[in-house]
Amino acid sequence: MYEKFVSRFLDKPFIYKLSEAITTPGGNNAIVAEFRKIIKTLPTSEKILDVGCGPESWLSKLGLNPVGLDISKKYIESFNKKSGNHGIVGSADEIPCNKDSFDSVWSIGLFHHLPDNIVKSSIQEMIRVCQNESYIIIFDAVLPRAPWRRPVAWLIRKADRGRYMRHENELVSLMPENYKIINKYRFTYSYFGHEALIVIIQK
Repeated sequence: MYEKFVSRFLDKPFIYKLSEAITTPGGNNAIVAEFRKIIKTLPTSEKILDVGCGPESWLSKLGLNPVGLDISKKYIESFNKKSGNHGIVGSADEIPCNKDSFDSVWSIGLFHHLPDNIVKSSIQEMIRVCQNESYIIIFDAVLPRAPWRRPVAWLIRKADRGRYMRHENELVSLMPENYKIINKYRFTYSYFGHEALIVIIQK
């Protein structure tokens, strides 16, 4: 279980959304546009799981209807209200779903809140509940390569409530070796220069 590792999450959905708008200006539109590009490259998914969905899934903004999973009961209540879908209160490292339940599994902005061992077990759980030949899509914040190039983004990242902000190579090292990474790239998504790593794994 990883409840103690997410105790620093902002538990009120409206504060969560406000903090996003203040700390990552321009991020919302950029992320949605990038996800739209990713979806076009993958087979159509009917059963989608969003691990660490928060109060509102990014995927819902694309017209998709994911099942949401989050450790926060308040976030799931907000998710259900906004999406009309079924959200699940549960842990990423112990997903309460059967094997092969989904034809794509996403994790968006979750892993920098979790220590290495929980990230690894969470990815294995995402793979377990994903159908064969389907895809796991991971989007997570990473530190800028050089602080002096993007000082504002660096400072915001270092002050982030996520206690496990990583460099790209540190996040990549947590990916499973026995599954194929079909795409991996950095993505800049805010006016301050925030960056994320996008990893797409095929089961």
